[in-house]
Amino acid sequence: SDPNCPSGVRSLQRTVDALYLDEDLLIVHADSLFECSISDFIEYAINKGTSCITRYYEKRMMVVQSSYALNVSSKDEVIDVLYKPFRSKTHWCIAPIYYVKRMDIPYISGKAIVDDDLGGLGNFVSWLCENENIYAYEMKGKKYEISNLNSYEKIKKEFEPAAFNTAKTSE
Repeated sequence: SDPNCPSGVRSLQRTVDALYLDEDLLIVHADSLFECSISDFIEYAINKGTSCITRYYEKRMMVVQSSYALNVSSKDEVIDVLYKPFRSKTHWCIAPIYYVKRMDIPYISGKAIVDDDLGGLGNFVSWLCENENIYAYEMKGKKYEISNLNSYEKIKKEFEPAAFNTAKTSE
């Protein structure tokens, strides 16, 4: 790993420390888009009174097996998180939007210092779910994965207004 390019957890830790953040945090990964309401998720997390994550139903088992899969109770409480499970009994995956309560912020620094190889934020969320009572809000709507330039261009076209998708004519 490149020491000049810190992991997601290390980057978050540096941001929290540099800005003296001492309030609830909304963390959104930039590599996925969802058709959803962030305000509904924030309201859900505030009502639960704990840090919360988002989840989505993935029908393709091949995708579940390359993601963070999770089992949840009927009341949305996270039972366990499985990283790239070989055999999964669930189709729920962690979506890249998290609400971290102020009281859980010290875990960001603590876990990042204790385990320097923690890596991405998904690993931190997995660790948090194993150590705290966390709830998983169901994200409904379409998911768009931005994994390379081609997928970015495809998504960009889909979201551009129709006026920009037509050829311009000179006057």
